[in-house]
Amino acid sequence: MRLFIRPRHGRSENLGVYKAEQIKSETPYSFAATIALGIFVLMLTAIYAFAIYKEILDERMHFGSADPHWGAWLLVAGGVYYGVFVAHPGVIFWYRRISEVRHARQERARRRRERHS
Repeated sequence: MRLFIRPRHGRSENLGVYKAEQIKSETPYSFAATIALGIFVLMLTAIYAFAIYKEILDERMHFGSADPHWGAWLLVAGGVYYGVFVAHPGVIFWYRRISEVRHARQERARRRRERHS
């Protein structure tokens, strides 16, 4: 029994967490929005990580040592994971779209060179 069957052209029709049926109802704008949302979450997470780091430095200056802030660092790790999780279908979609356009342009250029040769 095969669990992972790939199409003949070598790449899966699924896009990240989206199944092929779900992709049909999505627009390029929605995939761009997923990238923007993922970047926004990552930026907020980076700001929060900087605030935690600054708090640790302030505690070291004031008390001589600092608490490890495990809960805060777990929240930062979760924010990074969620931001990447949200953005990756859009990145895959736009990577494939740009690759297809680039391939089509290269193919047209190759055909023009063959006609003029």
